[in-house]
Amino acid sequence: MENTISYIGYILIFGIIPSIIIFSAPIYFSFFIKRPLFFIASILVIFSLDYLLYSKMDGFVNDLERYYFWICNFLCFLILFYLPVKSKFMQKVEQ
Repeated sequence: MENTISYIGYILIFGIIPSIIIFSAPIYFSFFIKRPLFFIASILVIFSLDYLLYSKMDGFVNDLERYYFWICNFLCFLILFYLPVKSKFMQKVEQ
């Protein structure tokens, strides 16, 4: 149990928290982009940079973790930012 808690702490301190600190500002500023296509492109670039940074820190043990990383990134992004992303793609109909 002690090893598990140490491992989770290590991952949080040296992997997830720095990633959040580094990439939260670009994600925030990407919401100011007006065109949906450019917004999607900027989010994909940010996620790619996050992936490259995390992989350079030897964060992946095997290839399966790489898929989990992408899936978790997109799911967390959509869960946390569902309403702003939805408003980006909704057509406003003037009545």
